[in-house]
Amino acid sequence: MPEPINIVYYEEVLDNWGRTESSREPEQLKSVLLNVEGFTDDMTFEDNTGHIYFIDELIGHQVKVGEDIFVVPAD
Repeated sequence: MPEPINIVYYEEVLDNWGRTESSREPEQLKSVLLNVEGFTDDMTFEDNTGHIYFIDELIGHQVKVGEDIFVVPAD
């Protein structure tokens, strides 16, 4: 099995005026990645190497957030 993707940052555009929500806090990142009903195309995630992912690219993949490792759920 490949190494988990180490997610360290999250950002989401909230409206047409460019307001965003972002976090580097592991508990917030984990909450966002496990909240299937909250997934939107406006979410981006960054790994520890600087690679950017959209939520669709993470669904079904193993990720590491802080010390926790889990699979991003599909539904």
